[in-house]
Amino acid sequence: MKRPLIVYLDTQDLSRFGDVLRGKGDALHEALFNKLEARKLAGDVAFPLTMPLMSELLQYDAAHRETTLRKAEAVERLCGVHAMPPTTRLVAMEVAHSAHQSGLIASDPRAEILSDDRLWFPSLTDTLHDLRASMHSAARQSLATSLPDPAMRQRAEQLLETVDWGVEVVALAPKIAKEVGLPTETVLASVAPFLRGEISSVEASRRMLSGISEPSVFVNMYFERWGAMGALPTWISAASTTVSRYLSAVRDNISRLRIAKDRKQVKLLVSRLKPTFRAISFELARMSAAEFELSDEIIDLIAADEDAASAIPSAKIAEAALEAYMLQIMGVTTGGSKIEGSVGGDLLHAFYLPYVDLWRSDRRFSATLRQALPYYTDRISGSLAELPKTIETKLISSSAR
Repeated sequence: MKRPLIVYLDTQDLSRFGDVLRGKGDALHEALFNKLEARKLAGDVAFPLTMPLMSELLQYDAAHRETTLRKAEAVERLCGVHAMPPTTRLVAMEVAHSAHQSGLIASDPRAEILSDDRLWFPSLTDTLHDLRASMHSAARQSLATSLPDPAMRQRAEQLLETVDWGVEVVALAPKIAKEVGLPTETVLASVAPFLRGEISSVEASRRMLSGISEPSVFVNMYFERWGAMGALPTWISAASTTVSRYLSAVRDNISRLRIAKDRKQVKLLVSRLKPTFRAISFELARMSAAEFELSDEIIDLIAADEDAASAIPSAKIAEAALEAYMLQIMGVTTGGSKIEGSVGGDLLHAFYLPYVDLWRSDRRFSATLRQALPYYTDRISGSLAELPKTIETKLISSSAR
């Protein structure tokens, strides 16, 4: 049995399909949605859910709650259970694989990128480890204030080392559940066995998040219960702002130079910025480094090695895409294109390109990637209207092999 074709949809695709489901779409997009859903239901295609997609798509406003819920419904109907790791985890996995090949870490974390458990949200492993440490620290502080006698305190601390925190958390489960906005039974099924050493922090995180990763449930939990604590939409907008401001600053600085009108010199100067472009990938990897035994020192070693760094898929995409984009806005390859505010988000979506069969984006960024990464040209689709036909062509080609 052949695996389904993996097709990465653009955020705007899902947004338009959300409009269809709330009766505000046009006939073209309704027909497209029905064709794509039929392919998904037939098992021909898998449309993975990712953190960048959810970050851009589920912008929440209580006054327009129905709009967000219909977008979430579109995701559920097309993506179903299929998901890819959050961007930070994906990139950290790539860096860890490179570190393993270089002999810097013992285990190779390579695994199937497409999953069927909706785990698109960042891992809570660091939070879980912090919880265990904070519970132990709080107990020690309590002993210090209640037992001023050093001998008594030392004996109590020895007994503290034998405490089964998994048992203790059962009593604390309702409080923890209320603080994080999860059902008490979810906390008992995840945090308690983790603190008892029965499951890993990764598995505990998976169990905690499995209850809210379905998009419509996520909307209710993340936006309506967590409210202002939810930073998901600002995550993607902050990334886009950071990248667009950086590109703007580089453009302005180069424009002040005498060589600014010399396209050959500008091209050479921009090419020297590749290590800086690649750095985006390594900074993202640091956010999920602990899960893969990656220290800052190891990440720095990989980043400083030109061959190793350039071989990491996300780093290769970052350096090539941003170099091509920079040459566009400097007027070297075009008449001088403007900087799109979404370029940072587009780049995060592009990090999934090596792991899919078809990848959707808007026409400009699709063209940029084809220019920068010609070996991915056949995977890049800049037209939603043509997507069903492109999928059919890919499926026919795949079945002929």
